[in-house]
Amino acid sequence: MSKPNHMPRNIHNILTDWGRGKRRSPARNEILKAEILTRVPAGNIPTVNHSLRRLPWLSFAFTSLAAIILVVNAVSVNYSSRTMMVSAPTAGVREEGSGSFAMPNSIVQDSRNSLIRPWPSPSPGGSITDTREFLKKDYNAQVRTRKIDELAGRIQTMVRGYDGRIDGYSASEKYGYVSFAIPASKLEAFRAEIKSIIRAKFYTEYVSSQNLLPQKQSIEQEQSQIEKTLGQLRADRDKLMIDHKKTLSSLQSQLNAANKELAALRAEVTDDPERRAQIDARIAQLQPQKITLESRVYNENKNYEANLVSFDSQIASAESNLEAVEKQDQNLLDNVATVQGYITLNWISLWEIMDLYLPGPLLTWILGALALTAYLWHRHRSHLLIP
Repeated sequence: MSKPNHMPRNIHNILTDWGRGKRRSPARNEILKAEILTRVPAGNIPTVNHSLRRLPWLSFAFTSLAAIILVVNAVSVNYSSRTMMVSAPTAGVREEGSGSFAMPNSIVQDSRNSLIRPWPSPSPGGSITDTREFLKKDYNAQVRTRKIDELAGRIQTMVRGYDGRIDGYSASEKYGYVSFAIPASKLEAFRAEIKSIIRAKFYTEYVSSQNLLPQKQSIEQEQSQIEKTLGQLRADRDKLMIDHKKTLSSLQSQLNAANKELAALRAEVTDDPERRAQIDARIAQLQPQKITLESRVYNENKNYEANLVSFDSQIASAESNLEAVEKQDQNLLDNVATVQGYITLNWISLWEIMDLYLPGPLLTWILGALALTAYLWHRHRSHLLIP
């Protein structure tokens, strides 16, 4: 069998030619179009402004809302910063950390939930020549976590590891706290370890230092005054004993002399009337003197005992006051050497985590995403419209 002289046409070309041949408008298309146009008045046909129809109004709306929120937020933050600068003098207080949540115990929040602590009023510290520092430190922190009970237990273990003491503890699903005390010498190491296990975004701390020098100076002045008074009382007591001894010795010597002379006169035997008269006269003179001397000795001993009891009482009171002041001084030193700490734990949601990591309000980002989505949708729809 011989080959055909030509190849059959491609089936695709055949179908394409057939389709082109079959394309035609309906037979009554022009008639129907003319009939519709004659029945509709020309003035009632609405004109469409295609340039306005094609603008992405929804995207504009979302963008405007996002811009308004940004402006309001910026104004609020600026106002809060000014308020804090006016009402917060720099008085030896340090605030560190990052995050966005409130602390307990009279801590104020601004519109951005920034951490603000009341600043302590400066107290008079005496002359600048006294450069000693007795810094009392307090530590407060707040942590946001999704595992409150686990983190609270870990913090307690850390506190005990730094020779600290747990004063209070509570933990629930949404909230917890740990109250503790640690040596001041180990505060920095404790803070460093806390920061190593908690991300900065979820951790805010407040460390304050106040020099207790005025209290220390007051205690020292009181102690000095008591010691001076105590020294004077002891010296007066010693003088009382010395004076009493001298006075009593003098009186006793006079009394002994009078008794001796009386005994000698009474023992003397004489028949001479003149001598007897002299003896009787001398005895009559010495007898009142003896009584007076005995009375003076009695009064001296009585006054001495009363004064001695008074001095002993005053000295005992001064010694007690001195002991109390010394204990107060030791308590101040122990207080300086101890840091009272308080850490609160708040549960954080995924929404709040996003808000922490994104700059500016989270709602602005959401509106921005909606604006972009609306713009892309409008653009896609514009391409599908038939001109």
